[in-house]
Amino acid sequence: LGDVYKRQVSTQSTWGRVEQFSNMARHRNMRQIEQEALNEDEYEDYDDNYDPDFNADEYINDLLDAMDYSITKEQARKALEKKDWDFDKALDYALNVKVKEGQQKDQKKETKQPPQSQQKDQNTQQQHQPQKQQQGQHQQQQQQQALKVKKEESKEKYEEKKGQEAEVKRKQIVKNLKLFNSVYPSQKYTLTKTLNENKNLNIVVAGHVDSGKSTLTGHLLLQLEEITQSQMHKFEKQSQETGKGSFKFAWALDETTDERTRGVTVDISTRRFKYKDKQITLLDAPGHRDFVPNMINGAAQADYAIIVIDSTSENFLSGFLEGGQTLEHGKVLKSLGVEEIIFAVNKLDLLKWDQKQFEYIKGYCIDYFQKLQYHEANMYFVPVSGLQGENLMKKPKVQELAWYKGPCLMDLVDKLEIPKRGLHKPTRLSVFSYHHATQGKLRGNVISGRVEGGAIIKGNKYKIMPNNIPCTVKEIMIDDSKEKEAIVGENPELVLHLDNEYDSHYIMPGDVLCSADLPIPTTDNIIVEIMTLESDIPLIKGMRVITYIGQQKQSARIVKIDRIFDKNTGEVIKKNPKCLIAGQHAVVEMKLDQPACAEILPNFNVYSRVTIREKYTILAIGVIIEIK
Repeated sequence: LGDVYKRQVSTQSTWGRVEQFSNMARHRNMRQIEQEALNEDEYEDYDDNYDPDFNADEYINDLLDAMDYSITKEQARKALEKKDWDFDKALDYALNVKVKEGQQKDQKKETKQPPQSQQKDQNTQQQHQPQKQQQGQHQQQQQQQALKVKKEESKEKYEEKKGQEAEVKRKQIVKNLKLFNSVYPSQKYTLTKTLNENKNLNIVVAGHVDSGKSTLTGHLLLQLEEITQSQMHKFEKQSQETGKGSFKFAWALDETTDERTRGVTVDISTRRFKYKDKQITLLDAPGHRDFVPNMINGAAQADYAIIVIDSTSENFLSGFLEGGQTLEHGKVLKSLGVEEIIFAVNKLDLLKWDQKQFEYIKGYCIDYFQKLQYHEANMYFVPVSGLQGENLMKKPKVQELAWYKGPCLMDLVDKLEIPKRGLHKPTRLSVFSYHHATQGKLRGNVISGRVEGGAIIKGNKYKIMPNNIPCTVKEIMIDDSKEKEAIVGENPELVLHLDNEYDSHYIMPGDVLCSADLPIPTTDNIIVEIMTLESDIPLIKGMRVITYIGQQKQSARIVKIDRIFDKNTGEVIKKNPKCLIAGQHAVVEMKLDQPACAEILPNFNVYSRVTIREKYTILAIGVIIEIK
C-alpha cells in the first residue's frame, strides 16, 4: 500500500503530495485498496510526508490575513508553494515581492511625463539629481524599516491567532472527551411510532464450512413460503445441470456465479420475513476462514445466532480444531455482544438420528463455549436435517427421532425475546451497503443499514462518520413501504442528499450515519479491556494486529499493556507486563492507523466491541472503556 502511494506522489511538490494523497484516500477505489490490503494482513506504512492535520486553505487564509489582503489568493498559494509551505519564509517572500512591485510603480511614474513639460523636467532633474538620490536612499530605508515592522506585526498577529485557535481547539477536545467518556444525556424525539410496535429480530446463521448453513436456511425459507415451488424447481434444475443437485436449497441464498461454482458462501445473504408477531431478518454468513471479515459484518448486525453443526464425527471435530470456524465464529459472536445461541445439530439423519451423538455434541459445545464466557442457560440445542427439512418448522414425525421431546427450530426462535432498544440515545445507523439507484421506488444515493440508537426522521440533517459527510434524509423505506421515520432496531433503506463535493463513492460499509449535533466520536487511540483467547501467539507491546470495532476493520498497534487483573475481583495482578498469554484479562492501549468510529460500552454496545486478530486467528476480544 505504501508503494502505491509513493508511486503516485513521488514526483510532486509538497502541496501536490498532500492534495493528491487526500483525494486518493477519500476516493472509493483507494479505500477498497486499503480494505484489500488489510484482508491480506499487509501492514505497509503510508507515505511519510502525509500529514493528516495539514490544511492548505488555512495556510492560505493566514497569509492573506497577515498581508492585509493586499495580495490575491492565487498569489498567496504560489508564495507558499515556492517556500514549501513554510509560513515565515512565504511571508518574507510575499512582502519583498510587494515592495518590489511598489518600487517599479514609482519608477514608472517618474519616467512617464507629459510631452509639453518634458524638457523642463530634464533640466530640473539634472540640477537636483544628487538631492533625489539622497531622497531615494532615505525612502528605501523607510520602506525597509516599514517592511521589518510589518513583518514583526504580522508574525505576532499570526502567532496570537494560532495560539487562540489552539486554545479553543484544546478546550473543545477536553469538552468532547469528557462527553464521549461519560453516559450520553437522554434524547427526545417527536415520533408516531413506539418501541412496542418494533418487534424486529436479527439472527445470523453461522458455523463451520460445509456444515449445511445455506441448505438449512433455504429449506426453512421454502417451508415458510418465502420461496415458491416454481422458484425451487428452477434452482433444482440449474443445480442438477452443474452436477450439484444437493445444493438446490443453498442456491436460494448463494446467488452469485462464484458461490454456485465453488459451492461455498462468500458474502452475507439477507432474507426478511414475518413469523407470528415478529419481523425476522436471517443473515446467512460464510463459513470458510478466508471470509471471516464478511462473517463479522453479518454478526455485527445480529441480536442472536444460530450455529449450524455438522453432526458427522469427523466434520464436527474439524470445526473445533486449528482453523475450524465453529469455535472461531463463537469468539466473533461473543466479541460483538451476542449472548444467546441456538445450536442446530445438522445432518443427524445420516447417523439415523443417533441420540448418543447428539448428547456428545451438546456436551462438547457447552464445554468449549463456556470458556468464552457463555452461560449454559443461554445455549439451546436442536437436532435437524436441513436437506430433509426435519424439525425446522414442525416437530418431527420420524420414528427414529421419538427420543427428542424439545421444540423445533422455529419454536426456539419464537421464544427469543426482543432486546431492549435505546430510543433515548443519540441517532446512530450502521451502514451495511450503498449504491446510486437510477430506477425503482428509491432513486439517488441509497444506503441500507440498521438503526442502533435513537430515530431517523425524513427531512432531518445528519452526518456520516468518520469522513464527516453532511447529508439530508430525503426518503425512508422499510420492507418496501415508505415511512416518515425509522426507529432503533429497524433496518431501513435511506435516500440521501449529499453536498455537491460528495457522492455515494465516499460512503463505505461500516460507516455510521449519526446526529449532526451529537455525532459519534472518531478516534485513533482507544483504551480496551480485553480477554485473551487460546492461541500460540502472545500479545506483545508494539505488536501490529488487525482490529475490528463493530464492522470497521483497521490495522492497529498495541502501544501499551497497562495491567493484568483478576476478572472476578478486579484486583490488579501485574502492572506494565511485557506480554499477554492465553486466558488473561488485561487493559491495553491501542493506536489505530486511521480514525474510526468508537463509543464506550455504556453508550453503545456495537461500537464499543473490539476483536483483535492476527492472520486467521482471533487473539483477544474486549470492550472500549476510554476514548483518547
